[in-house]
Amino acid sequence: MKQPENTFILQKQWREQLSFFTNEEKGILLDAIYNYHCEGKDFESDNGMLNLMWATMKQAFEYNTKAYNEMCERNRKNIQKRWNKENTNQYGGIQPNTKNTHNDNHNHNHNHNDNHNKNDNKYEEIKYITVENFV
Repeated sequence: MKQPENTFILQKQWREQLSFFTNEEKGILLDAIYNYHCEGKDFESDNGMLNLMWATMKQAFEYNTKAYNEMCERNRKNIQKRWNKENTNQYGGIQPNTKNTHNDNHNHNHNHNDNHNKNDNKYEEIKYITVENFV
């Protein structure tokens, strides 16, 4: 599986390098990006700086496509592991009525506080010092 036909990723980190190009050169690069992704055409120019920028972009496009394809393959294998089992009911699936679920847990909490201590605090009440006390 290859990367979706209608997407490609432009990276923020290219912004600084692109700032050195004229609007015409940026347009040439944009055309090169679309030609590469839509028609599979590679780009080459007499302008060495455009070629350098294109090489950087193309490398990232190829890496992203490879990473996407690897992710799709991993997902496909994981799905096959799940659905190629004979008993697919072992996970229970989605319960039909999740608003009123039945619970077989019987938890009873019996907390009793037997603390009958009187406050025999012999210390004076703590007084807080505020800024207003000094004014």
